[in-house]
Amino acid sequence: MNLWINTRAEGLYTCAQENELANSQRPDIWLQHPHINSPVPIELKLLDKSWSGPDLCERLRNQLAGDYLREETAGCGIFLLIWTGANTEKKNWRINGKLVDVAGLQLALVSYWTSISSQFPNVIDIDVVVVDLSMRSLKSNV
Repeated sequence: MNLWINTRAEGLYTCAQENELANSQRPDIWLQHPHINSPVPIELKLLDKSWSGPDLCERLRNQLAGDYLREETAGCGIFLLIWTGANTEKKNWRINGKLVDVAGLQLALVSYWTSISSQFPNVIDIDVVVVDLSMRSLKSNV
């Protein structure tokens, strides 16, 4: 994935996979730019695995915000969630007491982040991105 990103970056930034940050943490992917002090960590979760809603919230809070963005110069991160639809069962996650499907997961996790962000004063923002690859097959069949 990092080769694909680097090829399309056209020299604006670079991407590394599981490279070590200054605080000895290893995010799944990180982007960096020569004029920005700290790389942007991307925490990747494959939703077809057995991630529960509380598990995803814990990874967002402790791993991304608490570990990868702990460094003083760090400020922004990305929580990237991929749903392939390999599991044909309809999947739901409980986030903040609400049951959400893939379509509602991004908004639910953004809401969760907003509710806890004051606990992380050094973190400027975390963007939650949900990619539903099962939508691709629906488009290709049309």
